[in-house]
Amino acid sequence: MDRPGRSLQHLVAFLSEIHAKGVDLYLHQQGIDTTTPAGNAMFQMAGVFAEFERAMIRERVKTGRRGSLRCHLRLRLSPCTL
Repeated sequence: MDRPGRSLQHLVAFLSEIHAKGVDLYLHQQGIDTTTPAGNAMFQMAGVFAEFERAMIRERVKTGRRGSLRCHLRLRLSPCTL
């Protein structure tokens, strides 16, 4: 569920779309059944955390790139430390 759940908005739209077609979603490994209120809430919470994780990864990559760029722009008088 992690890959499709990178955006909560897309995840909720996907769930609405499959429910509109009369399809129920049961995630066996996670034990989430979206036909119940608790299962639906857990599905959305998992999506929230997946979106948060993606944002954190994006932030770490940006920070690393900025540090790397700063390191490469400096004169090579001393070794770079990030």
